[in-house]
Amino acid sequence: MKTIELAETVGTPVRGIEVNRVRREKHEISPAEIELICSTRVLAAIPEDRYVRKSVADVNPVVLNSPYSPAAIEFRRLAAHLVGARFAYLLGDRLKWFLGFGRGVRVKVRLRP
Repeated sequence: MKTIELAETVGTPVRGIEVNRVRREKHEISPAEIELICSTRVLAAIPEDRYVRKSVADVNPVVLNSPYSPAAIEFRRLAAHLVGARFAYLLGDRLKWFLGFGRGVRVKVRLRP
């Protein structure tokens, strides 16, 4: 909330907010409640993800270290949304990553028509 207030004070438009470490448990505040409290929309809800902790330990961004982990996918979706692109990942590559075969990153980002 302080960041939103600061941005508005200096005249920077706020497109929305991103919520980190979401577990979707009953005790958590829902995205709808966050939108009401902050008076802006939630652009992304990044899930709690063990691969983020591994990436921090490896000193490597999660989108490169574990490109098909739940958090990396949401970060890529958010980035695509912010630049006006559409995000899609190749299911076969995600399956190979999940099974531990190959570490190549092939992510398709297509511009919206």
